Amino acid sequence: MQGADIVNQLKTRLPNYTTAFSDELSVTSLSKTGNTVTAVTAAAHGRLTGDVLVIKGAKEPITINSLTREGNLVTAICDTQHKLPNPDNLREDDIPNIQLDDTDPSEYSGIYKLKATPDYFTFQYEISTTPITPANIGGFLLIDDLGDFSYNGLKTITKIDNVTFTYTVDQDLQSPAQGIIKSYANLRVGNAAGLETAEAHYSANNSQILQNWLYVVVGDEETYRKGTVTTDVDSTQDANEEFRYDSITPFNVYVFVPAKDSSLVGMQADTARSFRKSLLKSIANFLLPSDLTEGCLKPVTYQGNGVELLTEAYYVHRFSFVSKGEIVNADTIDATNVVPFKKLEGSIEQEAEFVIDFQ
Repeated sequence: MQGADIVNQLKTRLPNYTTAFSDELSVTSLSKTGNTVTAVTAAAHGRLTGDVLVIKGAKEPITINSLTREGNLVTAICDTQHKLPNPDNLREDDIPNIQLDDTDPSEYSGIYKLKATPDYFTFQYEISTTPITPANIGGFLLIDDLGDFSYNGLKTITKIDNVTFTYTVDQDLQSPAQGIIKSYANLRVGNAAGLETAEAHYSANNSQILQNWLYVVVGDEETYRKGTVTTDVDSTQDANEEFRYDSITPFNVYVFVPAKDSSLVGMQADTARSFRKSLLKSIANFLLPSDLTEGCLKPVTYQGNGVELLTEAYYVHRFSFVSKGEIVNADTIDATNVVPFKKLEGSIEQEAEFVIDFQ
């Protein structure tokens, strides 16, 4: 597990829930040509080529060819794949709402609960009104696209001018993007070796002490065998026994909140605690990547939070998490004492001694 993986996850997801650790700027247009997405901002973005920022709120428009209604059930057929999940495979709470726009009649437009996806081009939803059928104009399905290959997410940009930048995506996306689009820059999430280095980084620049920061610190990994820590002699294994150990790696997310000229610091402590849900929505239950055979670790578990540090200039609050993994035979040394399977020939000599001739 790498601290950078946790930092990138937080940078990507946190702006969806709080703007306390980044600077927000509205994007007036987002269009795609080839693999290049061009963003135009409402004001000077202040970014340089190579800077990293987060795009949030972009919705991919999927053209709807037809809308028909039978009772309250509406069936939509799209021009391209709709990219919606099958609700039959989801828990009730996980079934997404869908958004339609620019339909005629307008009663077909709005936000609705996804009902079904009969195939890759067709989806269904229910409405409470009874507009004419079929619809005159199908309009668009607006998709909240997520992931590394979408409009939204963590992007490395190229500056074009003061209000324009570009970035690349490999996925085929319909253009231009819709929605209320924002960019988030100056992402104040750091990867620190320890609390001391985080303090040194935070206090090195006076302007940083006036802003909220997050620092990720990965703790020491421990391994267990059958519930016993491997430093215990009872956890040792015998030769030819399957090699399988559980690994547990804790990590802390430290929230630094400015506290200069504050005596009680209760407000700062409350501010730090208020980020709990944002952090949980961003990292809890996430599968961190692993360089071992398993490919990814078990879901991140939340362990609690508490006061960590108070200085004259800032307050530090700790949010604790842990990630579990497995180390198995395939992660260990390749076998070298394997006896090859060979044909053995020999003869019985006097006193029944068996002489083997390897050929």
